Amino acid sequence: MKKMISLLLMITVILSLCACGNNNPGTGNASGNSNSSGNSISESDLADEWFEIKTAKRLILKNNGDIESYKSVLAQPGSWSLNGNTIELNSVDFLGEYEVVVDKGAVSLVNDSYTFMKWTDLPKIQMGIGEKGEAGGISITMNDLEYFDTLPSKIVNSGTYNAWGNANEHALGNGMIYAKISFDICNMSKSEIEIGSKRGFFTFLDYDNGFRFASYDDAACYYVSDDNIVISYSNQGVGSYIPVKPLETKSFDIYIECSEKVSTDTDASLFVGFISAFDGEPGFFEVNVRN
Repeated sequence: MKKMISLLLMITVILSLCACGNNNPGTGNASGNSNSSGNSISESDLADEWFEIKTAKRLILKNNGDIESYKSVLAQPGSWSLNGNTIELNSVDFLGEYEVVVDKGAVSLVNDSYTFMKWTDLPKIQMGIGEKGEAGGISITMNDLEYFDTLPSKIVNSGTYNAWGNANEHALGNGMIYAKISFDICNMSKSEIEIGSKRGFFTFLDYDNGFRFASYDDAACYYVSDDNIVISYSNQGVGSYIPVKPLETKSFDIYIECSEKVSTDTDASLFVGFISAFDGEPGFFEVNVRN
């Protein structure tokens, strides 16, 4: 009898251990660190605009497998593909293999040289209109956002505009307007910075979670500060740039072409993004206009 009881106890212990082994909490997706933890990433998940976290360089992965390093007629062609947990970039700017890393829902493309993240996952300074943020060598305050269907006479009557041979080519298209973004910049670095030169500073509107209208698009945008006017388009510009000396503060208006829906569809979300890469690691600013 004693042998039978001992045998039954042994069987009970073995069954209990087997049950615990089949209920291991580490086999789920609690860590959320990469594809190997159970996350499934598809090419459609990666087709987006990406920003390099230490340089603010931009990378666009398109749904058809093409690459754009920046939105310009001079962009170098390229292609990309996903193979398991690795993405291959066939690009002059960012050639090589990148690991697709997922950490708590945030996706990164990582190799020894670069780390790219989507805007939604970047470490950003989030502000409201009238609030100040500081990063990337500047402090910035966005003061206002207005909409116009024509440029002000200060621009069209300026010597910069009249000397520009492409003005007619960049007239507003159907259903398009100008978004006028007004902001103040203080140069917190020890060197002069340049606004309007397509180097170091960029602005965009994000309408309805992903419709982007940016100063780095091919369409012309216009920078105004006091009597200084710069026209920036594609990878070119008219009027050079507007300098800001160390610890100097200047007020700017920038006119960016966008869809008129941005102003009329007040139920859709809208924010303004600023990118500064003048000193140290870049600063990414997101100014909430409406939720």
